[in-house]
Amino acid sequence: MTLTAMRVRLALRNKMFFFFSIVMPFGFFFLWLGVFAKGIPVACAFYLGPVLALNVMGSFWGLSATLVMFREQGILRRFHVAPVTAADMLGSSVIANFALTLPTVFAELILARLVFHVHTLSSLPGILLLVAVGTVSFGSLGLVVASITNTMQETQVLNQLLWLPLIFLSGATLPLAYLNTSVQRVGLFLPATYLVNALQQTIVYSATPASRYVEIVSLTCWALLTFPPFPFCFSESSRTVLIASCARQETLSFL
Repeated sequence: MTLTAMRVRLALRNKMFFFFSIVMPFGFFFLWLGVFAKGIPVACAFYLGPVLALNVMGSFWGLSATLVMFREQGILRRFHVAPVTAADMLGSSVIANFALTLPTVFAELILARLVFHVHTLSSLPGILLLVAVGTVSFGSLGLVVASITNTMQETQVLNQLLWLPLIFLSGATLPLAYLNTSVQRVGLFLPATYLVNALQQTIVYSATPASRYVEIVSLTCWALLTFPPFPFCFSESSRTVLIASCARQETLSFL
């Protein structure tokens, strides 16, 4: 809990966190619901799922960039003398990421109800469960990016390469039904597709978490596959060529 609280305080001082956790999510929110859905409640309910999914998916971008920035500034070196493991440090980062995502999600749900008249509070437990699982899953993806990049420039490039397929092939920007069959098949291999679909079903049709077990299990498996290999790659040094090579080998074997 102490590490998590510290990570939250450090993130709140970061301008990059302000952009990815506040400016970008609310930009998507008003663009999707106000422009694409034209303020129509039924259409807004349909687009609210992708908006929340974009908010959750953006967590991997902020987490990876923050960890790389800490490494470049030498902040991670200070933890070598502390009685904490690399897994503790990275796990607290993922938990802090979830704690920082929740306020934005609550604000978007409140605005959706008050401004666009979307009645989503009845399915709030299911939405929060999906947000929690999705944040941990994509936060673990952020750890993958931070493990295999050496500089902030490399991190931004890799984040872009991951971000574009996640938003364009998962139904977050355009419904999958509008895309051709081959693109839809590719989207089935993306964790973002399951998050978008589960949130849409929960918001529009008040689906229960039990009925969305396929999406929840898929996101959980993604988190379990991405998180465990990478604490080792942070454990010996804040950054060395040996660790970078180890991380790349772990990532390639995972892929």
